[in-house]
Amino acid sequence: MAPIDETQQQAEGLSKSAKRRAAKKARDSAAAEAAAPEPAPAPPAPEPKAKAKGKAAPKKAKPPPQPMGEQITTGLFAPAVFAGYFLLGERFVDRVRGKGIGLHSQVINLFCGTFAIPSKKRQGFIKTAKKTGHDLGFLIPGGYFGDGLAGPGMLDWYKSSGIDRWSIS
Repeated sequence: MAPIDETQQQAEGLSKSAKRRAAKKARDSAAAEAAAPEPAPAPPAPEPKAKAKGKAAPKKAKPPPQPMGEQITTGLFAPAVFAGYFLLGERFVDRVRGKGIGLHSQVINLFCGTFAIPSKKRQGFIKTAKKTGHDLGFLIPGGYFGDGLAGPGMLDWYKSSGIDRWSIS
């Protein structure tokens, strides 16, 4: 049985029309309560966003290498570097070139340390050396010869000879 509210209790001792009015009043008040907007709850405090995890970006396909004609005419030593790529292999020439660049940077640092040259000036010397190496053709990208005629044996020789451990001290 449904519970009897106050309005229904008061209507029991009344006439039929009074009972109808009381019932209508009860329905209207119930409808008004149902239609009344409830106070909106306060929006929840925004949660701190999680930091994006470093997802590995899909690898892009390597662009095709520069045309040989452009590479070989880049600088004075570009034909010699190209011949090294062909005979000794690109990985070997890149390693030896990287070792040479590293040794040259060590010499620049040692020179600047000896003569108390400021670090800004030292960085300028290293940038100038890189630009000059590029202009002379030492930094051509290659991309045509892979391991060259000598093959991976050159890398084995490079490691076993101890060249990779050379340092200026």
